[in-house]
Amino acid sequence: MVLLTTILGTLTPASATSRDNPYSIGSPIRALKLTRLQMLTPKIGVGVAPITTYGGVLVRAYLVRTGDAGSTWHVTGIFPNGFYPWTTAFTTPEQGYVINSSGALFTENGGRTWSRVMTSGGPLSISVKGRVIWIPVENCVTNAMQGPCSTHLDAYSVGDLVPKSVTSLRTDQPELVEIGPTSGYSFEIGGVRGAVLFTSDSGATWRAVANPCQHHQISYGVVASMKRLSLFCEMGTNIAQGPTVFFRSQDGGVSWSKVSAVPNVGAGDDVGSAGPFLWVLTPTLWESSNGGRGWAVVSNVIYGPSGYIATYGNSEAWHVVPGHGIYRTLDGETWTLIK
Repeated sequence: MVLLTTILGTLTPASATSRDNPYSIGSPIRALKLTRLQMLTPKIGVGVAPITTYGGVLVRAYLVRTGDAGSTWHVTGIFPNGFYPWTTAFTTPEQGYVINSSGALFTENGGRTWSRVMTSGGPLSISVKGRVIWIPVENCVTNAMQGPCSTHLDAYSVGDLVPKSVTSLRTDQPELVEIGPTSGYSFEIGGVRGAVLFTSDSGATWRAVANPCQHHQISYGVVASMKRLSLFCEMGTNIAQGPTVFFRSQDGGVSWSKVSAVPNVGAGDDVGSAGPFLWVLTPTLWESSNGGRGWAVVSNVIYGPSGYIATYGNSEAWHVVPGHGIYRTLDGETWTLIK
């Protein structure tokens, strides 16, 4: 039996500026404070800005917004004390969900207040398509004699605080990509045997999709539409590292074509896709402007030890380097650092 965790309730963070809450709602905040962002239009986006001590202890985390493609940001919401979200799934600047390992929160007013969301385990990731939210979760028993951890897919309609469905997932640590209200793909990232699965009923049933990685690891999957898929495959063995190979399918995985060998992409690296452009952060930032056939280093970007890529449209990308700033391109070629 799947247990839903987290007690429902509304949290109203204090808005006054104080030692433990250095920013108030409406305050401007520098781009270098951000760790994640999600673009909703080419101009409008939301992000997460945690404030920490020099020792890395979280002081407070803030929901922030831009209306000019990331050039400037201001605070719209304050997260409950001690809550630092990994990522966001917003449908409008006011309405969205956030997660971390302890659970999920929902806001309908840009973060001025937060409601706790029931989940069937600890969230692994979150995605949004239209007005449907998917949260894959992990549920581990405390007694090892009862069995290993299990993973589930919690599905919500925007505004729900309780999942409308909870279904089992066939792989651990899956990477889920929604393509419709009830359909999507699951990639087994970093597993010994890379698997690609497809569902058309919100995870109630899954169909295995043939993929060129076969018994090799999948380091990343990109879904452009129901039929257009791409895979980064680690083609090495247990005793020898092999190349990363980029494959593409135009028919939902029925057939695949090898596009190119690419810079080594590990399971912890990030990939961004916008139109014909692809970006791979290894943490060196590589760019392809022709759908993955050729790759080049983005030479004028200074890389951080970690980072994140957000995309929108056919050529826009934002490379977030925490503590350094946001590198932005609006044409896929020219990058500008916003601090």
